[in-house]
Amino acid sequence: MRSIGGQLLKHLISMTTRPVLIGTWADASRAVRFYEKHGLAKVSAEEKDRLLRKYWRIPERQVETPVVLRQRVICVDPVSFSLFLSLLS
Repeated sequence: MRSIGGQLLKHLISMTTRPVLIGTWADASRAVRFYEKHGLAKVSAEEKDRLLRKYWRIPERQVETPVVLRQRVICVDPVSFSLFLSLLS
């Protein structure tokens, strides 16, 4: 059986058809491992900066310290993958 946190995350992800993005502090290694264990992956530093500026309202000085994780792409169908990427932009 999954942990309560894992069950809650799975439920929240199931409530949307949009890609899920999660931001946390880079030093929160347990949180990062939890999200990775549950199917999310860290984005590149460049993508992180772009996503933080687009979806979060944090002071510029704090853009360096977080990580952003997003759902891993399970489907490799080119049309579905293009749709997935378009939802992120």
